[in-house]
Amino acid sequence: MSDSREDKNRKLTLRLLGFAAGAFAFGFALVPLYDVLCDITGVGNPKDLLRASTVQAVEHDESRLVTVEFVADLPAGNALMSPSYSLASMLSYHGRTHVSVFGTGSYHGRFDDSLTDFSSYDGKSIRIVSTRRLDPSELEPFFSAVRVKQHILNDATFWIADGDGFRFARYW
Repeated sequence: MSDSREDKNRKLTLRLLGFAAGAFAFGFALVPLYDVLCDITGVGNPKDLLRASTVQAVEHDESRLVTVEFVADLPAGNALMSPSYSLASMLSYHGRTHVSVFGTGSYHGRFDDSLTDFSSYDGKSIRIVSTRRLDPSELEPFFSAVRVKQHILNDATFWIADGDGFRFARYW
């Protein structure tokens, strides 16, 4: 005698639930299996990873001379910024002061907005430093005047945009 449609559906549902439960259990079984494979091959061993994390950081060398030329002629109270998180962090490190991110930054987010009160720069000048060519037309809506120039420092090319009269209302 053939099973009814309801019985077939019930059997299929139970099989699918069993398969899903087996896949879930297999996911948990992969953790100890990974540890065994790491021990056998010697690659990616969690014990080695813990040991590597205890390495001491290199001390900062106070004897080296670092010149930050980007702020030499920047009037007091004005800001140095960068459209790139990585360049802003390097400038912050070498200049020993916070360098904010101007613009959208990257797709990783705009965490810098919580650190920088951009409204405090309303009406002031902002210098934007980038390793990529800066387009004045993209910056003009946020400033009363924008000048872009190329600057070469130790064989590295930087683009500097000096924006006067920052317009916070348009930026935010």
